Amino acid sequence: MAFTELFLLLTAGLVLKGEVETEPGIPIPFNEALARQFTDSLPYSLTDGQRGAAWQIVGDLARARPMNRFAGG
Repeated sequence: MAFTELFLLLTAGLVLKGEVETEPGIPIPFNEALARQFTDSLPYSLTDGQRGAAWQIVGDLARARPMNRFAGG
């Protein structure tokens, strides 16, 4: 029974992902000056991991398709 529930949950997630990917997204251009101003105002430095994650998110936001962080893209 647990396998069936997990299978149905995963299948529903894949169907939803397929539906979302067909929808148009609204690209949000990256403003490097504003990003630098924000990160410079922080009372700490970002780690390499934080910078990498932020760069991936910024890249996704600039695309004309919906962002899906939980499904690998």
